Amino acid sequence: MFFKKKQNFVKSFLLNQFSVTILGLLVIFLISFPLAEKVSKQYKVNKEIEELKMEIAEVEGKNSDLKNLLTYLDSDQFVEEQAKEKLNYKKEGEEVVVIKKQGDLEEFPKAASAGSENIYDVKGFDGAAEVKNEINYKKWINYFFKQ
Repeated sequence: MFFKKKQNFVKSFLLNQFSVTILGLLVIFLISFPLAEKVSKQYKVNKEIEELKMEIAEVEGKNSDLKNLLTYLDSDQFVEEQAKEKLNYKKEGEEVVVIKKQGDLEEFPKAASAGSENIYDVKGFDGAAEVKNEINYKKWINYFFKQ
């Protein structure tokens, strides 16, 4: 009889609505923890994948820029520009014009020694610095009344 009462108690406890709800919530709670961890890890992995994709796009852009630069550096145009700029060379039929400040002739020794180049001595670079130091109203008076 005691055993029968115990069986009825277990049966009634298991079939009770409150106990079934508690048991169901416990099962859901136990399942949701691993699921939440997996979702969190998946979010972090997706975020890292997006960051790596952006980094790949940036590196590919830099790589493209470097390829274009390398193509330009291998071109005849670059060699010609460097020869003109650094070595003061010129093509046949070209005329070189050097505009210099007063006293800067030693910067262009090849241009000064060659007879076909034109060297123009531009005066006024030194005088322009003096004008900048004047007071503003004096600059206006000089602009309108002096010629």
